[in-house]
Amino acid sequence: MCVGCRRRAAPSHLVRVVGGPGGSLLIGRGLPGRGAWICADAPGCVQKAAKRNAFAKALRVPVAPAAVLALWPSPDP
Repeated sequence: MCVGCRRRAAPSHLVRVVGGPGGSLLIGRGLPGRGAWICADAPGCVQKAAKRNAFAKALRVPVAPAAVLALWPSPDP
């Protein structure tokens, strides 16, 4: 289930995110530790998750706001 939109989806449509050192976020299915899932093709899900502080809640570790925004860079104007 996506922590942003809370939609259930097949694993092939989701990306696994784990907490890294210093409040960073790492992407990868094979990484050890508690993970959170986010839709792979929806930048709005990352924004929703950031607004609700969903990564910190799901991972149970402090997450830097810049780390969340780095998951899906905003498009250049």
